[in-house]
Amino acid sequence: MEKINHCALCQSPLSQTDSILDLPDLPLSETFGTYNPAVQGYDQSVLLCGDCGHVQLLNQLSPEILYSQNNYHYETGKSVSTPRRFLSFSSFVNRHCDTRDKTVMDIGGNDASLINQFEAKQKVVIDPGGSCRQEDNISVINGLVEDVDLAKLDPAVVLCSHTLEHIKSPANFIRQLLEQCKHETRFFFEVPCVQKQIEGCRFDAFFHQHYHYFQPATLKRLLHDAGAEIIEFQYNEYPTCGGSVMFCFKKSVRTVTEDVIPFQREAFVANFQAQYARFRHMNKRIAHWIESRKKVYGYGGSLLLPVIFYHIGEASKSIICVLDDDAGKAGLTYKNLKGVMVSTPDKIEFTTDDGLLITSYENVQVLRNAAIRKFNVNLFDEFIT
Repeated sequence: MEKINHCALCQSPLSQTDSILDLPDLPLSETFGTYNPAVQGYDQSVLLCGDCGHVQLLNQLSPEILYSQNNYHYETGKSVSTPRRFLSFSSFVNRHCDTRDKTVMDIGGNDASLINQFEAKQKVVIDPGGSCRQEDNISVINGLVEDVDLAKLDPAVVLCSHTLEHIKSPANFIRQLLEQCKHETRFFFEVPCVQKQIEGCRFDAFFHQHYHYFQPATLKRLLHDAGAEIIEFQYNEYPTCGGSVMFCFKKSVRTVTEDVIPFQREAFVANFQAQYARFRHMNKRIAHWIESRKKVYGYGGSLLLPVIFYHIGEASKSIICVLDDDAGKAGLTYKNLKGVMVSTPDKIEFTTDDGLLITSYENVQVLRNAAIRKFNVNLFDEFIT
């Protein structure tokens, strides 16, 4: 575990006084597997750079911990919200370029769900923990992009969806792309937007895998400092983590200058604290509701479930089972959640006294509607939306 002492974007010194949220013993997410009491949590703090406003984690866990085959089980294509999100992202890309006769590269491409949305002469996926198979028109590089010579791959289009937040030095990464790719290359990124995340009270989306939490103002600074020219920003209408922003850029042929608006730290912190207070209050209501019922089930076998239960607290241990409509998850357990097993709803006989708590905040509305339609059960229905 590495403690940072400088802002990853502007290199300003950081200290403990820059912490806006402390998360002691925060559990790892994405931990499907046999329960093991030795699987530990790690102290974490969310830092705010007072100079540029970039939000980042104090403690950066090593990729060996975060993305080993034992600890990382995310597959893009299995997410309920992925098809709509990818449709929005692919439409954004297609408005700016035609990929059909080009080499398209996806950095952090996981199982190739995104890159397969596009027609291309050649497809390349780079991901150290991906599950993509080598196919005739897909070259797979199971490694870190920092170790790859992109010039040899010569991509015309570079996709990078929900990957930049996982990279220790986003500034070095952007510079690598611009130095190793041609002037004609177009880059299309999507990242969670911390402003939207805060407004949506998605404080469960501060977790170890995401080193960084961007917003348009900090992204502009990052790209301009690296020598990029921004083409467009656009919010994805089907986001993750409370909200995400898509952006397109290219290598600049001139020095990019822009008046920097001073960061309003006090206003940011005041809003952050107010929204976090709402989030804590919601979790207290959830805990009280669980304690008031004899039997409570979860609905949604989320990869973030250990973090969600962390914020609910001790009452989460009373949830006897987590239901999920994906039969492929049936029987799964979590390495760091004792006694929690995923089951399909058809295995459960509900009574009108049973309680159902949605346990995938990413899909609250979808699961809420499904629960109302399918189950005659008491549903906790007071989420912040």
